[in-house]
Amino acid sequence: MPFLFDYYSINIKPISANLHPGLPNTDLWMYVNYDGTVSIPPIIKARRNQPILVRWNNRLAAPNTAVVYPFDHKNQIPRMPMNMGPVCGGVHTEVGDTVVHFHGGEVMPGSDGKPTNVIKPGSSVFDWYPNRQQAATYWIHDHAMDYTATNVYAGLAGFYILEDPQEADLHLPSGDYDWPLVLQDRNMDSSGKFVYRIGDIDSQNKRVPEFIGKLPLVNGQLLPRIQVEPTWYRLRLLNGSNTRFYNLRFHPTDQLDASQYGTHPDIDVWQIATDGGLTSRPAQYNQNGLLLAPGERVELVVNFARVGNSKITLYSDIDTPYPGDGQAANFYFPLLGFEVDDTVRQVQHFNPDSNQRHIPDLPAPVVAKTVTLVEKVEHLPGDSDGILTPQASIVPPGESEGKHYCEAITAGEIVALNSTEDWTFANTTGDFHPMHMHLMQFQLVSGGQNLVDCNGVPVRAWKDTVPVPPRASVTVRAKFSPYKGEYVYHCHILEHEDMGMMRTFKVV
Repeated sequence: MPFLFDYYSINIKPISANLHPGLPNTDLWMYVNYDGTVSIPPIIKARRNQPILVRWNNRLAAPNTAVVYPFDHKNQIPRMPMNMGPVCGGVHTEVGDTVVHFHGGEVMPGSDGKPTNVIKPGSSVFDWYPNRQQAATYWIHDHAMDYTATNVYAGLAGFYILEDPQEADLHLPSGDYDWPLVLQDRNMDSSGKFVYRIGDIDSQNKRVPEFIGKLPLVNGQLLPRIQVEPTWYRLRLLNGSNTRFYNLRFHPTDQLDASQYGTHPDIDVWQIATDGGLTSRPAQYNQNGLLLAPGERVELVVNFARVGNSKITLYSDIDTPYPGDGQAANFYFPLLGFEVDDTVRQVQHFNPDSNQRHIPDLPAPVVAKTVTLVEKVEHLPGDSDGILTPQASIVPPGESEGKHYCEAITAGEIVALNSTEDWTFANTTGDFHPMHMHLMQFQLVSGGQNLVDCNGVPVRAWKDTVPVPPRASVTVRAKFSPYKGEYVYHCHILEHEDMGMMRTFKVV
């Protein structure tokens, strides 16, 4: 007899995994099936309109036992973590506390991954995911107050792929030709252990409160290669890094050839999906790169038909956290190699001049609001004389001063159920800030990337995370549904989130 919902029991536990055949194993924290089977990255595959109930079990240590990070922790900032518990309902978080967030999920508040609803080691919680929303490449990751950056760095992130049988009518590449790929960056010592270091001092005596790794990981592997056939593939790309942006480009060899830098290989590439699933029509891919901020997802279809018996590399040309931030010329950060065979086992098809999905414009907004992203630089108690640290925060709509997560919800952060509002994120800082809103998908009104189809006609899309450039603004239009309750919005640079660049809105 079929049940009305599917059930999963998932352990959050330490594991040891090999990231490259030439290296020792690396200690990680991971979401692990209850039967002990491990997938890196973890992948939950769910069906639209088929709910699932998940029991999350924190098995990082026995109850009341100290938890040790699986990496070498070299935080140089005196006030990280910020320990906001005293002004956050008395909640005190510590190493080993976890919270699971279904990123992009339309779920009730109790299952959304509220940062203070922590799972202590030895404890469990149940989360209910209705799966009524559109099929898309979503993801799960840790969201514990003060510890999101370090918990995700330890390994607590994976895919949540919501499928819809109606997609089969589009005849997109499927099965062995459909690849979820999570892009991350890490630092590692000679023993194979990850190293997490933030807070080094720059030339202006300011601490750098973001993490940038020198080593690229794709699906938990260091610079992997995958074998592909000369046909169409669907690539589901997730930026799972703490801070690093990727400007995704393809290189026509498996090694950096300076004479061919910037040369696009003889492959067809189309963008078919964003955070919230399929776009209205396939969008053109810009050969100068596709910018992917932390938390964002994009789906590409790539045709290798004309490059059989060759090697191609997916790389990023950004060498700093954000595009344009002291960018070196002709930078090459390789991510993934494709070894293209010369034979096809099963031909895949794709039509770029096709309708994929009807996406209506949201109705005119009831109200327009402005959220200001601010940063102040200050000397922190306990730090060396003359050393300053940037502190990021959010000025809520209608307010004049920056506020952190645990401060009271303001009048401008209260919204009516099923109402449509325009929110402008005004960035006054010198950093990019990828802004993420929980509960629902939104549409871009101004700013962001412009998508056009093969005829140059604008393509509609749903988003839940959007990068806001330095000293610029992006406006999104959101319908606040389908649930009442409290949800957060925040910068998805995880160190910024832990520093307090996160607030709560309330749907009433």
